[in-house]
Amino acid sequence: MGLDSMANGRFHLLDTLPPGRFSLSYLAEDRHLGRRVVVRCLDRAAVPEHLQAQFRREARALAALRHPGVPAVHDFMEDSERLYVILETVQGRPLQEVMDQGAMAPDQALGIARQVAEALAAAHKRGLVHRDVQPRNIFLAGRGRARLVNFEISRTPESPAATQVLSSITVHEYLAPEQLFRGQADARSDLYSLGMVLYRMLAGPSARVVIGGTRGRPVQLPPAPHWTPTLRRAVEPLLTQALAPDPDQRFQSAVAVVRALRACRASVARLSQGDRTESERGAV
Repeated sequence: MGLDSMANGRFHLLDTLPPGRFSLSYLAEDRHLGRRVVVRCLDRAAVPEHLQAQFRREARALAALRHPGVPAVHDFMEDSERLYVILETVQGRPLQEVMDQGAMAPDQALGIARQVAEALAAAHKRGLVHRDVQPRNIFLAGRGRARLVNFEISRTPESPAATQVLSSITVHEYLAPEQLFRGQADARSDLYSLGMVLYRMLAGPSARVVIGGTRGRPVQLPPAPHWTPTLRRAVEPLLTQALAPDPDQRFQSAVAVVRALRACRASVARLSQGDRTESERGAV
């Protein structure tokens, strides 16, 4: 059945979006509201009741999450065949497209990471764990505004079994060790993923990463050749803590990551200014 005939013909299909693990997503025109929306559909016949219940819980949790870094939920609907979440469309480019062009300026990368950390702080406060923080799920809109999308495989405290569900387009490089090897995740797993996103923004797509294993081996992040000593001194402590293999040794909240990113950004600016001053003195 096409989307045009779903939900009593409310939506006019415009495009098919990448699917989730159990649901399909579409860009559509909402004929009732006269605007473009993202429609996420779950086929009742294709999934068991506990996943349908999870889908409802996530819709309610996302609807309560009002933050500029997360798409708004416009509506939730059910009919005899499907469940629907109607979401705000997100304008802009996926962060992955920007990162594919090469390493990003430290100020830009740290600013994007801070915005994502703020969105995660709001989500975690509502009990939502994203579980798939990666560049394809971060969009950059006008004026460098970052938005975190695709909460489909998130979990709420009432749905612990959902932690085993991973998207077919999940990139394992960004998954925390406990998530990758044991299928377990909490808010600190999101913070690990954000740390890896930050490293990739700063180091560029060609940097080789060795993922830590199940026995607590740390992830190996070679500094990129273009990193200055100033940048390395500023960002390495933050990355080391964010990417600790033991969740208890990481940042314990997204709020703490926001503070650390702000301090790191200020430190990079301060140290860079000091380097420029010393260089100018040496030129005299």
